[in-house]
Amino acid sequence: GVAMVITWVTDFTYVPALIAVWLGYTAFTIYSGSRGVILTDTLMFLLFATIGVAAVFFIIDSAGGWFSAVAELANFEPRPGIIGTEGYTGPGLSWATPADMWTWAIIFGLAWGVVFAISPWQSSRYLMARNEHVVIRSACITILIMSVLWTTVYMAGPVIALLNPDVEPSNNAMIWAANNAMPTIVGATLLAGIVAAGLSSASTFLTLIGFAISNDVIESEADDAHRLRMSRITIFGVGITVLALANVLPPDVFWITWFVATMFAAVWGPIAFMSVWSRRVTESGAFWGLIAGFLGYTVPRTLVGFDLITLPAILDPLIIGFFLSLVTILVMSARTQVTPEETEFLDTIHVPPKELHDAAASRRTLIWPKIMIVWGLFLSAALVVIYTRPYQLATGAVSEAGPCLLYTSPSPRDCN
Repeated sequence: GVAMVITWVTDFTYVPALIAVWLGYTAFTIYSGSRGVILTDTLMFLLFATIGVAAVFFIIDSAGGWFSAVAELANFEPRPGIIGTEGYTGPGLSWATPADMWTWAIIFGLAWGVVFAISPWQSSRYLMARNEHVVIRSACITILIMSVLWTTVYMAGPVIALLNPDVEPSNNAMIWAANNAMPTIVGATLLAGIVAAGLSSASTFLTLIGFAISNDVIESEADDAHRLRMSRITIFGVGITVLALANVLPPDVFWITWFVATMFAAVWGPIAFMSVWSRRVTESGAFWGLIAGFLGYTVPRTLVGFDLITLPAILDPLIIGFFLSLVTILVMSARTQVTPEETEFLDTIHVPPKELHDAAASRRTLIWPKIMIVWGLFLSAALVVIYTRPYQLATGAVSEAGPCLLYTSPSPRDCN
């Protein structure tokens, strides 16, 4: 993805840009370690969250303002229904019916809730945090910020289509906006934020791979120098593999991210929770549960991706993988025994750290969930005012005096 950005804003072709990105990101990860990755992740988040909202402001301003953009997009001829459910449901579209779309949306939300809880790029940060209170507070603050960022950035795509319906490829939309719909300094900073996000993702996954090798695979008796050397060799080898794949696979960044990230919810989700809260899960149950979940997710997802099969929304590959993993864990664990060492280890991870007994720190932590509740109510009401109502007025679903029609298939009855 970052290589594509470089090709769009420089004279580099794809392969030299890909090699440059791989070399820079790999070298940074090998020599910075987890501390360096944490620093760049934090800077990236602050940069991208700030410039992301600012960039959307300029994009929407170029389209005449928020309410004008919503009204125009509600009746956008080149892409009917681009900001409504009807633009994504029906024959030949993403979902057959609105019910399918909302089923997918609920699955999507639940899956990402699991991903945020147990994914390695998240849990590795929790392990390095100062204490449990920092984990909870930072998670709440991040969600508050992301609710604003998602609401605005997801609106930017349709507005860019309004400004230029012919942006090709579609992945280039934000790059086009950076060059044409905002001041130069804002556009340049936005591109820097995108490249920083790429560095954050790449370095995070590479360090996790290196850590898995040095901590979980190499013998415990090995010294630190040997662990570090093998970790770096692994990172380099994985980087070379990804470099080769990126040369031959179509760079559809969104769907690659969707495929891989949600895979963790299906494959890792059941065992991640059960290994903490169940006393009956065994090593065999965990191992075969991971295998079953991986196959249960990747096989149908691949078949659907190549249009070889179709599945109803309720049988999303994520659901299939999750339940196959869960059933396999239960069956294999029932056939094997938990060892005394495993029971002892489980007991140790349920010993609460001392800081959880700090009443003052707990009161400060509990402020943030309350703020989230208030913000959630406010944002829901705000979306009705700034999105739902203007959209319905523009499409004729309601009049200024109030609702004036009932939806009938295939089109709504005219208010007049």
